[in-house]
Parts: sequence; C-alpha cells; structure tokens
Amino acid sequence: DFGAKAEDEAMPESGIVAQDIIDSATGTHGTTNVQVQGIDEDDIIKNDGKYIYVLSDSSVKIIDAANMKLMSKTAIDPRGSNGMYIYKNILAVVGHDYTEANQTILEIYDITDKAKPVLINEISQDGGYFSSRLIGGKVILLSQFYVYPENINLTEGYAVYDDIAPSVTVNGANEHLAPDMITILPQQKNYSETYTVMTTVALDSSEFKPVTSAVLGTGENVYCTTENLYVCDTVYNYKAYTQ
Repeated sequence: DFGAKAEDEAMPESGIVAQDIIDSATGTHGTTNVQVQGIDEDDIIKNDGKYIYVLSDSSVKIIDAANMKLMSKTAIDPRGSNGMYIYKNILAVVGHDYTEANQTILEIYDITDKAKPVLINEISQDGGYFSSRLIGGKVILLSQFYVYPENINLTEGYAVYDDIAPSVTVNGANEHLAPDMITILPQQKNYSETYTVMTTVALDSSEFKPVTSAVLGTGENVYCTTENLYVCDTVYNYKAYTQ
C-alpha cells in the first residue's frame, strides 16, 4: 500500500529538532554530506528549508519545519529503503526488494501537495543496491546483478539471452537490456558473473523514462563528478608459493 495519510496532530518526539536542521535566523538549512559539491547523495533525512523529510520505519514522513506538524506519512512497506532525494516537487525514494528477487527500486512521488504525496512512477532493476547520485535533476541508480549459473538454460549449446542479461521494470512492465546496452571492457582479463547496472531518470521529465545500461564486472566504490561517474574494483593477483 503506497497510499499517504495526512495527520492533524503535531509531530511526536523523534529526536529531530527543527533548529538542528534549519536556521531560522539566517534562513539557511543543512544538507547531506557529499563527496562533490553540487552532486547530491541519498540520505534518510532531507529538507528544503520549509519541510523536513524523514525516511524511517518503512515510511516517509513530511514535517512542516515551522511548527513540526506532521503533514503526511507515506508507507513504502514491505520493501526496504536505502535513502531518498528531494528535487523541486519530486520525492525519489531508493530501496530494495529481496523478497522474491534481488531488485533495486526507485519510487517517484509528486509532493506538490505535502499532505497527499502521489506515487507516479516505479522503476526497478536487477541486482542489489550499490549506490546512487542526483546530478542536475537526474537520478543515477546503481546495482550489482549476479548471474547464477544454475539458472542458465541452454539452447543448442548457447545460453538463453534472458537468463544472462539484466532487466529493468517500469510500472510492472519488464524488459531485458538490449545487447548494445551492455558493455564488456576490452582490457578486462578476468570476467565475473556480475553486472554493474546503471539507470538514469530525469526528474524534470513528465514521463520519467529510465535509460538503463550495464557493464560486465563488479565494483566496490563510486566517485562521481558533474561529467563522469567512476566505479572501481580491487583486483587481487594471487601467486602460488612453494618451499
């Protein structure tokens, strides 16, 4: 149930104090600690100077910072949540679903009416959540998708494409990535059974159409600039020693 419910009562004590987030004297407000200025990262608490957004207990609460009144509480259960972004009148919640398949999820809400957030798009991609960023109104979502060899079917000695290619689902419609959206690095020597999957969604667009691609290989760390996104992995060179 992704419905939202407005509450009339004041926000109960939760350890959040408006003065800790918003400085009423200067009109400034705190932001998420980030690697690079101007590139946002997901967080469980966000604010826009007027409202505080809290992601906890499988829900998103929107609180009026002036009086700490709870404007709405939107359930995102049963899926786990990793963080969220606020962009203009859009709330983007990043989460995961491990109930049936390993999926990373992006839920997009219209929060023009803070008392009634409306779910307008839901996008999921194969693989466990890896990282995300918000750059110039575009959310970048990263996951790592492992192909289990026992799940691969063969046709005339070749693997069935849908068994080895990652997929993306938009509002229930599932589609596997086309071959030209999957990259195998030419200099890569040791191939893994894991893809790094990346989806980009423009929050300024009314369609919120995702663009998804994948690279064959794993990653451990992410660094992002305004022009490029870097994923790095550790490669261990094991040598056998004998005495």
